[in-house]
Amino acid sequence: MRRVSKAIVSLLSAVTAASASADTFSLRADQMEFLRVAVTESNFAALVPAVDDMCRSLDDEAKDRERYTVEQRVAAATKARQCAEVARAAAAASTPFEMRAVVNEVLAPAVEVRMREEEEQNSEKDYLGLKWGLGVGYSFGFDDAVDEAEIVDGVVRVSSNKRDQPRALLEFHKYFWCNDNGRDGTRGCGPFVAVSATSDDVLAGVGLGFMWGRKSSADDTEGFSIGIGAMLDADVKDLADGFEANQPPPGAEMEVRFETESRWSAILFVTRTF
Repeated sequence: MRRVSKAIVSLLSAVTAASASADTFSLRADQMEFLRVAVTESNFAALVPAVDDMCRSLDDEAKDRERYTVEQRVAAATKARQCAEVARAAAAASTPFEMRAVVNEVLAPAVEVRMREEEEQNSEKDYLGLKWGLGVGYSFGFDDAVDEAEIVDGVVRVSSNKRDQPRALLEFHKYFWCNDNGRDGTRGCGPFVAVSATSDDVLAGVGLGFMWGRKSSADDTEGFSIGIGAMLDADVKDLADGFEANQPPPGAEMEVRFETESRWSAILFVTRTF
């Protein structure tokens, strides 16, 4: 019997050592001994309260939004999940093979609840981190962007001016601020960069600016944001020098001439983060 006990303790130590080497949670000797005694005496009802007690400080840290940042809560939630997994492995290792499935089933909820907490905390961390978003918005040009015009009765008549136009955007952002110094992973603000498309051009321009975002709850995987910034468009078409809308063409010109150039415009958009 003594040899069996020594073998069990040796196996538990191996489990703990392997966990520690993988940078996971490790049990104390007294905690391992409690689990060994509980399963040896088939006192399975004591296992879940015991694991809750072993992991309580980490559970509390993972849920404390007043004292800890999102990054710190993620680390605590990961350690809490590891704590439950190591305890389950230790308990299963100290019971006969045919009873291990029972021990795993008894302690499965203790692991699952901490997995859900870890997922929720990671969701907040991901929301504040570098993220992509798809957006729709509207740009407001500072100058005309005439792409269709003709001379009618000796006057330049504009038939299409795209100074202001709707946009589809693919943006990339990170929320550094507006999140209670990193403690709130459901809201934030920070810079963005974007590429935009119009009805005429898949890659119409590139932009940058500032955006604010929020999601309804901590465990949501997606959120909405609003951004404002500047967009630089290449090859913007406009009337050539000397041509003005509702004015006679210069000299003896019989057809409207155009020119293209890069131009800045302001942009306002909403986006869905994924």
